[in-house]
Amino acid sequence: MTADSLLEILMTPIGNDNTQARRSGVGPVRIALGAVVLVPLFLTFGLFLTGEMRAMQVVSASMSPTLEVGDRVLLRGIGRTPPLRGWLVSLVSPVDNGPELVKRLVAVPGDTVEIDRGRLYVNDREVPAPGGYFDPRSRVPRFELLPDQYYVIGDNRAQSEDSEEFGPVPLAAITGRVSFRYSPWKRRGAVE
Repeated sequence: MTADSLLEILMTPIGNDNTQARRSGVGPVRIALGAVVLVPLFLTFGLFLTGEMRAMQVVSASMSPTLEVGDRVLLRGIGRTPPLRGWLVSLVSPVDNGPELVKRLVAVPGDTVEIDRGRLYVNDREVPAPGGYFDPRSRVPRFELLPDQYYVIGDNRAQSEDSEEFGPVPLAAITGRVSFRYSPWKRRGAVE
């Protein structure tokens, strides 16, 4: 018995012995549509099973306006690619090992970082502030990140606990990359 004949038998309505009806039950269009739906579904399911993808709910306003409290996002594993500037990453809080934080990665190993009068400079260039600046009295003297050190900040700098307070984080503390917001429905889509 071939796969096509088995598929025809499975798709034939019970109690119908008409050969013509059996042959017209599954056409190439239905098979193609089924593949288009099922293949991505199985691939996504496989990513969840292997731990390469997982879901997370945002629990603080530190990334507003990019991510709001209650947003639900999908996280991808970091893998072998070193994290890049601009990525939104999840990390274990270095302060109290509390809930995972979501922050923007603004500097990578070898970069210089400085905060002067509420403005962040990476490699002597000011980093734009999507959600506002640091406190104007903020000051972090210029320093260079060592190998395996990353500097993370929240877009809503006024309400963010980030590398300004706890310093650079090691790669081991970064647990994933935010890739997609799936809830709320009106704001779903890729996260930049």
